Amino acid sequence: MNKLEIWFISILIVFSMPAALSFATDCFKQADSKDSANKAIEACTQDIDGGKYIGNHLAARYNSRGKAYRNKGLYDRAIQDYDRAIELDPNDEYLHLRSIIAAGYVSRIERDRRVDRLRLFVAENSSGKWERTISLYYIGEVTGAKMITEAARGKDTKETNERFCEAYYYAGEARLFKKERKYAANNFKKSIDTNVLSFVEYNQAKAALQMMKRKQ
Repeated sequence: MNKLEIWFISILIVFSMPAALSFATDCFKQADSKDSANKAIEACTQDIDGGKYIGNHLAARYNSRGKAYRNKGLYDRAIQDYDRAIELDPNDEYLHLRSIIAAGYVSRIERDRRVDRLRLFVAENSSGKWERTISLYYIGEVTGAKMITEAARGKDTKETNERFCEAYYYAGEARLFKKERKYAANNFKKSIDTNVLSFVEYNQAKAALQMMKRKQ
């Protein structure tokens, strides 16, 4: 290979990388916004169908596409993607929680099936992770107040604030499912007030609150 050929190939790599990288990150970065959901679905679908990813890497893409479908109000498709992600990465309790929440917008039967699945998972798999407390709340083994108390026990201010973002969001979704709209809205607001912009729970709390206002 001569110098001209090396130079030409280098130019092709330089100019092709930004577009490729940009498209790949769309699967994750665009999934949390309703306005960019279509772009995320397209990017995630390409990743999923491309055959390059397996295991938890593939699960992450199903999870992102599930979030995008949910933001479009396509809850059946969101559930399918969350459930597929769980098959690939069953130890990720956040996937279980997201599947339960999406199913709650479809029917009580679908939600209860996924709560039972999480209950079985919790019984068979011990965990000291923070998200286990959220799971225990969703299967009815701890109260919302207990979950908030545990959230306050982060190792530092940053972690505690992040836990509050999650705890109040998941409490809000549980309250909304029970049609306790006032309490749900209050919890969503508290999640948003943490200002943890990078967390999916922050973005979902904003989306849920906006949906509630549209339905008033």
